[in-house]
Amino acid sequence: MASWVTPIHLLPLSVYANSHNIRIDCEDNARKMCDYFDRIGFPCSVKTVDESDPTALPLSKLGTGIDDDVLGRYEETIIANVSPGSKSSFRNALKYLTSELTTNVREHSGVDHYWLLAQYWPSTETCEIAIADIGKGYLESYRGTNYEVNNHHEAIRNTVEGYSSKGWVERGTGIPGTIRLFTEGYGGEIVVYTGDALWHMKERATSRYDVPISWRGVFLGLRFQMRNVNIYPYISGD
Repeated sequence: MASWVTPIHLLPLSVYANSHNIRIDCEDNARKMCDYFDRIGFPCSVKTVDESDPTALPLSKLGTGIDDDVLGRYEETIIANVSPGSKSSFRNALKYLTSELTTNVREHSGVDHYWLLAQYWPSTETCEIAIADIGKGYLESYRGTNYEVNNHHEAIRNTVEGYSSKGWVERGTGIPGTIRLFTEGYGGEIVVYTGDALWHMKERATSRYDVPISWRGVFLGLRFQMRNVNIYPYISGD
């Protein structure tokens, strides 16, 4: 049994369980973990952010067709806990991150909702953010375009290198900019999982894995520590 779990572990498990009507129970002897599950609404999503518990943000199911104010409260709750020296630059980084990820879901997934889960640990100034949808995924989004590919690994490569399914190349913006900013700028790590392919990117290293359970849609997870970062060199595409 796991001694602890984080958003990158929990979000795909929750989405998969809810999509397949699978029940998840917490062992009675894991009281600390059970309390955490209760606070974030795991495994079912909630629609409120408890301001009295600013470091444990809830598992939320959000619509893609509207600007959901839950996302704004998510952002502000995380930002409120960041040290003053990093707060200003991180506000820009977080707004960029959530804007790009939600736009990616809205324009490419073909579904009307997605899931979000985040956690901030003040003692280590570490943040973890996970977002998932169960739409058509990267491979299908490239179908019939100039960048059509044959497998999920190649589809992730297209996305990482900035080849848009709309027919243009986004070298600095979108997912490429997000990856550069949070792996190079913040020294963090990113997981991208779609179909039977999973990529783990940290600094300038990438590990690729074949996964026996196929993910219908796209899952992205980020883990990084706070620091004062000028985001613009990473997202400019220069």
